Parts: sequence; C-alpha cells; structure tokens
Amino acid sequence: MIDAGAMAFYDELLEDQSAPVRALMALDGIGPKTALRLTMELGVTTPEELVAAAESGKIHDLYGFGARREALLAAAARAAAPTTHAAA
Repeated sequence: MIDAGAMAFYDELLEDQSAPVRALMALDGIGPKTALRLTMELGVTTPEELVAAAESGKIHDLYGFGARREALLAAAARAAAPTTHAAA
C-alpha cells in the first residue's frame, strides 16, 4: 500500500462510481457520500456546476449542509476548475 502510493480499497471504490461522482471526489473535502448526494439531489456533475449551485444557494438548502459547508465546497471547486475568463 505505501510502496505503491495508492490504496487498493480506494481505487476499487472509485472504479465503482460514475464519472461525475469521481470528478467531484477529486475535489478537496468531498468524499463518496457527499459527491453522490450532490449528483443525485442537485444534478451537479462538474466543479463548474458545483460553483453555480453554491452561488445560487442550492447546496445549503440540502439537509445537513449549511452556508459554511457550501462556501467550503465552492472554494474547493473554484480551486480545481479551469479559469475560463481573464481577470478584469
């Protein structure tokens, strides 16, 4: 496990998930349960969609999510999302 730099259990877990769930799990602070909830309950499939959901306040409307968690998820998605516009 340590020699290979990977955990077999985690790799198997990722293989069992859909591409959108894996994309969200790649973000800091998002595990499989959170990624699955965001995908199933809000239809979020990319970091960009996660930012949009956070900005519209949809995430903190979910049971168990508050404004703080919404802000943390948005920050993680912004850090991972490619910038599509130049700074003004």
